[in-house]
Amino acid sequence: MEDTLKDLACQLFGGGGCTCTEWNLTEKPSAMNRGSDVFARHEKHSRMWLLASSACFYSNRMSSLGSPYALKAVRYSARMLLVEPDQQLLTFADLDISAGLRQNIAALGHRTATLVQTASLPALLAGEDVVAKARTGTGKTLAFLIPTIERLMISEAASPDQIRALVLSPTRELAAQIAEAAESLVAGSPIRVVCVFGGTSMTKDRRLLAGRVDLLVATPGRLWDHMENERLTPRLRTLQTLILDEGDRLLDQGFSKQIGDIVRCLPPKRQSLCFSATMPPELSSVLGRALRPGHRVIDCVGSAAQSETASLVSQQVFCAEMSAVPGIAAVVVREELKAAAGRGKVVVFCPTANQAQFVSELFDTMGVRNAPLHSRKSQAYRTRVSNEFRDQKQGVLVASDVAARGVDYPDVSLVVQMGAPDTREQYVHRTGRTGRAGKTGKALLLLNDWEERATMKMLAGLPIDKRRTSGADAAAQQEACEAAGRVDEDCRAKAYQAWLGYYNQKMRIFGWDKAALVATANEFALGALALPEVPTLEAKTVGMMGLKGTPGLNVAKGPAGGGSRGAGGAGVGGAGGGGRGTGGSDGRGRGRGGGRGATRGTAPLARGRGYSQGRGGRGGNGIGPGRGGSHGQ
Repeated sequence: MEDTLKDLACQLFGGGGCTCTEWNLTEKPSAMNRGSDVFARHEKHSRMWLLASSACFYSNRMSSLGSPYALKAVRYSARMLLVEPDQQLLTFADLDISAGLRQNIAALGHRTATLVQTASLPALLAGEDVVAKARTGTGKTLAFLIPTIERLMISEAASPDQIRALVLSPTRELAAQIAEAAESLVAGSPIRVVCVFGGTSMTKDRRLLAGRVDLLVATPGRLWDHMENERLTPRLRTLQTLILDEGDRLLDQGFSKQIGDIVRCLPPKRQSLCFSATMPPELSSVLGRALRPGHRVIDCVGSAAQSETASLVSQQVFCAEMSAVPGIAAVVVREELKAAAGRGKVVVFCPTANQAQFVSELFDTMGVRNAPLHSRKSQAYRTRVSNEFRDQKQGVLVASDVAARGVDYPDVSLVVQMGAPDTREQYVHRTGRTGRAGKTGKALLLLNDWEERATMKMLAGLPIDKRRTSGADAAAQQEACEAAGRVDEDCRAKAYQAWLGYYNQKMRIFGWDKAALVATANEFALGALALPEVPTLEAKTVGMMGLKGTPGLNVAKGPAGGGSRGAGGAGVGGAGGGGRGTGGSDGRGRGRGGGRGATRGTAPLARGRGYSQGRGGRGGNGIGPGRGGSHGQ
């Protein structure tokens, strides 16, 4: 039977320089590949496949194929290879590639290919379209750059202005890192690499894109801007290679439509690749448009690989009162740095940018040096901090999800996640910042006590142990409470608003109504944030959250567009009367008007305890106070 099965495997998967004598299809297709084209378009065959797999089962290390009808269904869409982790690995010296590229790979210290590189490089060098599923930190960037650059080195551009290879990345940081890796691989060659992404000057982009561009790395939004408004589309009409890196993350960031628009502008005769850590169903439709029928699917995330992840990363969860979570996070990080003796690197993930900023400032006041990294920082800052942390032997990064995927921070020893992740995948991706490249690591999930039930149900089946309470936890809560009071109050107020907006989207998960949400948010404000009172929110913000009229909110008063009336000031040349002001919906108003005297004087703004302000009238040679302030802070 074994020979028969191997013959069938060769008929279906043979060719392209890739052998398939060791792969595993003993898992249910619905659990294993529902997200790939193999079963997404032909789900009615999955039961036949499962029955055939069971009937043909020989061992956990053998091929298992179904009926010819099922074979035809799979062949129509994709050819799938599941790679075992003990497959013999390639060495880069043995690859049939240009001497210059081989030398650059060696100069970077790479000798032996990783699992995903071993599985994908032969097919990619042969020009096949490939979807590769592999965990973060396994060498995916090198896996798609080597064949792409090899093709650039052995071919000529159709014309000097043509862009020959395109990499789409979900984040600016990852795009910059890919470009940096590509620059190292093309050293000594005339190949030019350019990277463009949002948050930077379009004028700078124009300078970068002027002249020869062989390999372009871009985020989809910025690339589409150039295609629509900067006449870049004609330069992509002879594109040789398209790469979608972190395909699942591209969809998470909402780039599905833009990717579709971009793909429609590209030539059909090209090689297309997609590398991703997960393969959600939504990715299938994108791949159906971007890749050719018959593309190869290489899965390096089988059950054995998942077991390997579990053994490399020690995962724990700790649930505590909401006011205690920030302090416990700080103490855990402090202990990690102390134990690491100068070689500890920690990434702390927070749900939102403003919460990350608060935690960063709290850590500072508690003596834990760190760098915040989130979307509210400038791109120049984010690039600098990202590079510095990558090169450091010890450091702490407090981040929102801009650091959760793709960017490779080597030697991270601990990942701390504060608050419930949005999805199971998000938890896995964040945890994947540690335990990379075969190294061990630790991951701690810090939950508010009311998050435990729903979150652990979502993460069921993952090897997460409960962390025991220690005496240091109570002390940490007290220390954090005192330290929070020294954090800038505006920073804390923004963290409150961000918390409210974030958990507003999760009310159904926790069984809350609006009143319960606001009550919990206020507890967070007065406890963990140590604010003297619940922060004031603009009426427009409350309305956008759908919380208008919810008890417990402190909303800035004043009608939309209405300011308070200011009183005219008395001047030597005459008295001016105050006029009615105009303002925004939050009640910020300025009184305007006033009489004219012989000589004009200006009145200062008089601030009440609230947000509305009145401007005094103008009097001759005199300064009169305005009156205003309709709402106390």
